[in-house]
Amino acid sequence: MTWSKALGTGAVIQATSESGAVDSFNLRQQYGPQIFDRRLVDSVFMVYQPPFYKGQQGLAGHILGGWIFSPIFTTGSGAPLFCGTSSSFPEAGYSGSQEFGAGDSNTEFNPANCVPTSYAGTGASVHTVGGQPTIYGNPTAVFNNMRPLILGIDHRSGGFGFLHGLPYWNVNLGIKKEMKITERFNAQASINFENVLNHNQFLDPVLDGCNSCSAGFGQLTTQGSTPRTMEFGIRLNF
Repeated sequence: MTWSKALGTGAVIQATSESGAVDSFNLRQQYGPQIFDRRLVDSVFMVYQPPFYKGQQGLAGHILGGWIFSPIFTTGSGAPLFCGTSSSFPEAGYSGSQEFGAGDSNTEFNPANCVPTSYAGTGASVHTVGGQPTIYGNPTAVFNNMRPLILGIDHRSGGFGFLHGLPYWNVNLGIKKEMKITERFNAQASINFENVLNHNQFLDPVLDGCNSCSAGFGQLTTQGSTPRTMEFGIRLNF
């Protein structure tokens, strides 16, 4: 397991030439979590080969022996959630007004987040509100606690987000069966599962509100995981 915290003034790739600073005279204004800031990340890979019937003697040995199970479990905490107005990043905004340091939404964007006046109800998990999956149990209440950055009051823009998104997890599984046919001839059958539990992992939402649709604030619309897939294989050795 890895515990980390990635802080900076907004690392972006060189191709992001239209991304500007919140305050060009004070780059520390946008100091905060980087876009890849995941506090906890864990990956577990296991291989289990039952110790029974290794020689595969008799009918029971051929059925119960030669199995290999190899699961892979991955999990991690949520990444920062960016929340901007229509005049900052290209995402639709919560207010439609231009906060300090914002561009004109056509030629320049910047990481000027909206600021939560309260963190109540902002814990990221999957809820169903009005028949739609959403990251917040009461999206209207969270929406109403967001405001633009205020010059002279806010000394940090929150980096890539004051809030964090959904944690993730996934399990893959490989199963192999060694089959001894003769002393010089044997076979190996395998099946590999991707997302063996068919877990639906949503992508983090774009925190937009557009004033008239606060109930849709934080709505989950995109599946990030692929449905369960299986790959079969057989190998002959002689």
